Amino acid sequence: MKRKLGLFALLGLGSLVPLAAQADDMYLRPYLGVSYVYATAQDLKIGGREIDLPEDVTDFDDDVSTGKGFVGIELLPWLGLEGQYIYLGETEESGFELSGDVYTAAVVLSLPLASDFFTIFAKGGMAWWDVELDGPRGFDRGWDGDNVFYGAGVKFKVLPHLYVRAEYERIPVDKDNFEINFDLASAGLQFTF
Repeated sequence: MKRKLGLFALLGLGSLVPLAAQADDMYLRPYLGVSYVYATAQDLKIGGREIDLPEDVTDFDDDVSTGKGFVGIELLPWLGLEGQYIYLGETEESGFELSGDVYTAAVVLSLPLASDFFTIFAKGGMAWWDVELDGPRGFDRGWDGDNVFYGAGVKFKVLPHLYVRAEYERIPVDKDNFEINFDLASAGLQFTF
C-alpha cells in the first residue's frame, strides 16, 4: 500500500508537466532526471542491539552503487516539489545480504545564484522504504515503513534546459526494533522543461 502511495505521488507530480507547458504567465518549471548513487548503511540496530557492519557497507564504495530517478516541479525560483525512486542495491558480507528500495516525496528549497547558473538546494519530506535482510541458517527478515528524510545539493546549468546535479541524502529507517541510516551521495542529470 505504501509503495502504491509513493507511486501515485510520483505520477501526480508528473501530471503537472502539461499544466506547466500551457501556463505562459506562471513560473512552473517541471523537471525529471536520473542519478548514479553511492549508498552506505550506518548505525544498524536490531532489537536495541547495535550490529557492526563491514567497512564496505559503511563507506562510500563502488560495491554499493545504485541509481535513482526523480521528477519534480519548481513552483517558484526558490520552492519546488520532488518525488523519486531510489534502488538501494544489494550488499553481501559475512553471509548477510542487505537490499532495499525507497520512494520519496519532498519539498525543495532552492537558492539560485549567478543568474540560475548555480543553485544550492535543500529538501525534506517523507520516504516510503522496503528493506530485506537475509542471512545464514535461513535468516530472512523484511521491514517496510515510512520516515522523514532530508538532503542537500547543488546543480549547475550546462545547457539551457540541462543541469548537472550532485546531492547528499539521509534516510533514517526505524521500525519494529530495526534501525538503520542510509546515506546516499549522488551525481546525475536534470532536464528542465
